[in-house]
Amino acid sequence: MKICTNRLFILEIILYEHRKKYSTIFQPLIGKEALNHMIFIQTRWKPAEIRSLSLADSLFVIDEELQIDKLPEDAKSFIEQFEIPENPIMAYSLLEADWDPKENSVYLM
Repeated sequence: MKICTNRLFILEIILYEHRKKYSTIFQPLIGKEALNHMIFIQTRWKPAEIRSLSLADSLFVIDEELQIDKLPEDAKSFIEQFEIPENPIMAYSLLEADWDPKENSVYLM
């Protein structure tokens, strides 16, 4: 459970950073929109193709971004408190039910 929570935390922080960089007042990239936009930026696939991806497939595509060393320093320090292994990611093993894209948005505003 600790590793799953770690993966979700990293995903949320990476998406939060992506929103800060790319969202606008007209396109706030709320919830899964940020993940889809990140995939679009990396791949230039059609939006309909991206929206049809499962969570596992989406995370597989952005796997390079889901690394602890890509996090801001304060997030890295937070994770280090829990003594989680350096690269436990393999985030694409998460299930759709593991992540609610809107659940943590309140904490990341």
